[in-house]
Amino acid sequence: MLMAMNEQKKLVMAPELELNNKGTHYCPGCQEPVFLKQGTHKVAHFSHYPGSDCQQFAEGETVEHVTGKLWLYKLLGRSFSKVELEPYLPKLQQRPDLLLPEQRLAVEFQCSSIPIDLVAERTAGYQKYNYRVIWIAGTPLMASKSLTALQKSLLFSHQAGPPKLLYLNMQASYVGMAVPYARQLFTTQLSTHTVKRFADWLQLSVSLRQQSELENRSIKYWHRQLEREAFYRNQSLLSFLQLLYEDRESLISIPRELYYPLASDWMIRTHDFEWRYRLLKWIESLPTYHIMTPKRIAKWLSKQVQAKHIAYYRLPTLDHTIKIAPVMEFLDELVCSGVLKKQGAIGYCRRGRAKRFSSLEEKFATTNQE
Repeated sequence: MLMAMNEQKKLVMAPELELNNKGTHYCPGCQEPVFLKQGTHKVAHFSHYPGSDCQQFAEGETVEHVTGKLWLYKLLGRSFSKVELEPYLPKLQQRPDLLLPEQRLAVEFQCSSIPIDLVAERTAGYQKYNYRVIWIAGTPLMASKSLTALQKSLLFSHQAGPPKLLYLNMQASYVGMAVPYARQLFTTQLSTHTVKRFADWLQLSVSLRQQSELENRSIKYWHRQLEREAFYRNQSLLSFLQLLYEDRESLISIPRELYYPLASDWMIRTHDFEWRYRLLKWIESLPTYHIMTPKRIAKWLSKQVQAKHIAYYRLPTLDHTIKIAPVMEFLDELVCSGVLKKQGAIGYCRRGRAKRFSSLEEKFATTNQE
């Protein structure tokens, strides 16, 4: 830990102490004596003596975690008049890495893998006492190019912007921002020279230049991907294949509307083709020109989740109302294809049935994306 109390009960920061400092220091959490560790390769920090059972300050922090907290502390000091490092919040029985008390904003710098249950527990603890929390991922958590369940659990949403994830690369000394799109994560580096205020980063949007690459891929490309998953018996696809069999449908016959990636696909654990197909089936079961209100759509989704036909990833840091986003995006796709028509500002009217196909040649021939 970087902070401890001196003999005068004042908080002191380890990196600011003299090498020959002989004073006694105490853990701010358990009040037990701690000792100062200093070296040429590691940031100075305090550590408990052997045998300590302190539950509030974990030992064994990585170099990246210690240096990252200090780096963020200095960075936040540019923007905010009061920044606290490793404060203990008695009511919450939690210790954020950093706290902006005037903004009631906690910052957690997460370098190692952590159970999502623990992310949810800590986030709920902050929210219970009206603190916002932003999780910043360390380099180890950003190693995978695919969007992981843990990354999703660390996302935050600011005002009307899309969910995003801040990450800190200590080796290159920069903060980055990542935004999920479909099943991928798009990243960009944020310059500490061009963006002086940490608060400004919360309002930035990432220009998803690679997004167009996903959108421009043809039906043929996505169908080959689907066939490959079916051939290798992808476990997440099996229930969809069973559903098609029961409905006397096939991978050849299914509508083109099921293929296009949606920005919010990443929220849903259920295979993209399955949840979209279930939604389309429900829409097509309604009478022609039937009006669907947001309340009716939300009720259908709730039943699907309760029946475990559609499963979401755990998103403890985001408002639960965001979960309707992928469904609404798919409805807008159905409007573009003529299956639905917008009714007023928020409703939808069923116009017809999505086209089925008897051959792949027919399905591929009707695309405008080739």
